[in-house]
Amino acid sequence: LKRPEEIVYSRCHWEGEKLVFESRVVREGGEGTNVVKYSLSPDGLMLVANERFEGPALKYENAWIFLRAPTGKNP
Repeated sequence: LKRPEEIVYSRCHWEGEKLVFESRVVREGGEGTNVVKYSLSPDGLMLVANERFEGPALKYENAWIFLRAPTGKNP
């Protein structure tokens, strides 16, 4: 993705059983990178996304856990 004020490079690839999304944003004030690794529990009921962001003024890590409701049951 290319805009007048920034350029974004991104790709997805597999690392074993994990799907990895990598993104790099380049703009006048600096460059930031974001990596999210997605994994599914062996029983298929939990999706985990681990994110790491690093930029000129900010660094953080997040973890999201998504649970699948058993089939036929609504939350």
